[in-house]
Amino acid sequence: MTPIFEILNTILSHPSWPHLALGLRILLGVMVVRVLWLVFRHRLSGLGKHAKAPFTSGVILAMFVGLFSIVLVHQASWQLFGLSRPKFVAFMQKYDRRQFNPAHSISRGKILDRKQRVIAYSLKKGERVTRHYRLGARREEGEMCCHIVGYAHPRFGMAGLEGAAHVKLIGGGLNSLKEWQSLGRKIIHRADAIEGEDLVLTLDIDLQNVAYRALKGRRGAAILMDVSDGALLAIASAPTFNPNRMASEMSAGEPGSPYLNRATQGLYPPGSTYKVVVAAGALAQGLNRVIDCPAEGYTTSAIYPRIRDHEYYQAQRSGGTWNGHGAIDLTPALVKSSNVYFAKLGVALGHPAMLSAAEAFGLNDAVPIYASAADTLRAAPSPYPDLNTDDLYGLAQVSIGQGRLVVTPLQMCMVAAAIANDGVLVQPRIDRDQATKTIRRSMSVGHAQALGVMMRKVVSEGTARRMADIGFLSAGKTGTAQNPHGEAHGWYIGFAPYEHPVVAVCVLIENGGFGSSSALPVARDLFKEAHRLGYLGE
Repeated sequence: MTPIFEILNTILSHPSWPHLALGLRILLGVMVVRVLWLVFRHRLSGLGKHAKAPFTSGVILAMFVGLFSIVLVHQASWQLFGLSRPKFVAFMQKYDRRQFNPAHSISRGKILDRKQRVIAYSLKKGERVTRHYRLGARREEGEMCCHIVGYAHPRFGMAGLEGAAHVKLIGGGLNSLKEWQSLGRKIIHRADAIEGEDLVLTLDIDLQNVAYRALKGRRGAAILMDVSDGALLAIASAPTFNPNRMASEMSAGEPGSPYLNRATQGLYPPGSTYKVVVAAGALAQGLNRVIDCPAEGYTTSAIYPRIRDHEYYQAQRSGGTWNGHGAIDLTPALVKSSNVYFAKLGVALGHPAMLSAAEAFGLNDAVPIYASAADTLRAAPSPYPDLNTDDLYGLAQVSIGQGRLVVTPLQMCMVAAAIANDGVLVQPRIDRDQATKTIRRSMSVGHAQALGVMMRKVVSEGTARRMADIGFLSAGKTGTAQNPHGEAHGWYIGFAPYEHPVVAVCVLIENGGFGSSSALPVARDLFKEAHRLGYLGE
């Protein structure tokens, strides 16, 4: 390198450089404010008929030229010597999409599943590096992990883990500034092969394949998560896109967009799956009471329609009558998924207790999935609705997973995992090397086990009986969430094996109708594949 580069790199590598850089920025800001103030005073002084300006126009012009020179030198140092700086290299590769950008010559590290199978890799032809996504012999298999892995594209930028783990993938694990300076010299001179670091995920491609194929042709999401350490074994969203052939329509915000990660960003009413959260809140308040559930249903005011159980509508469609559930307590109410019971229970709990139950399971939190010093990939928060204290009907609606309540599928998977994990809520993670992180205790061990018994009865006696013959015991809860824009959404959450829980599942099928017929079969397939692969033990 030339002496000027060596001098600048010596300055940049000195321990006091960050403090000096901060001081220079502050000085520049002070100078800008000072010049603007002098210009303002100059104009004010000129307003007087015989006033004499404190500075001539030439002096002020000289000040502006000086400021402009400082800014120009700062910009030049950023552009010319920035490849000695980690932040600049990452910034240039992530946001500068010009083909001649030298930072694009870095061959990004591979993204691998937990068994070291390749999901994403870089291929270099001459000076051009392209990113490829591969999961098997079939061309469409490149779509299996498209939402969580994302893409790194010279035109469309970055998304998913490709964006969040960008610094690591381009070699950001370098331990010293000297190593970064060496990387910068290689980029400038286009010398040697520049390789980034690999990222090993918690995903199992076999499980991901089951989720992907079970969802194909339908909009929805399927997640399988380790209950004790938060490892995401499968996290699929549909419809998918092929990251090897990006389209120009990047409409990720549209409801039907294939670029929307429905597992982490889609917000839906959870329907009856949310009753386990309400049940947890009731146990915490010691409110396992017997409640009368008549056939005619329940409302908080005559101006609102009655909340009824699904048996009422089944009888109505068949031309028969139904007598209601009568007086029942919490366990049969959850097994039968009684809307009337939980609407009354939520109103009895009241707004503060319902909010507390929701937040205990992580609602209102933006959950990190991947975190590094440079960036974080987060799931959308599941916002608990801000209800007026006198809005009892809104509270009753939320208590059955309807009304203004919307959640992500990942949120409901976390709920199931916390119950299976003796009430401890853990942070989901996608990086195999990321340490397990406990978020909070959602409920006591005793209450979690009591709720687990109820969810086991949902499978053995209730709405999830189709899960009963998979060869091992599991627990779960179905959900059918009314949707004003079409057919109801189907849900299923649960965990397995029941005796010693290892994995939790959440499946959402948009417009799938009953969760027992649309979402449950996908969860069933995931449980069976996890058992076949040895995740559930003997």
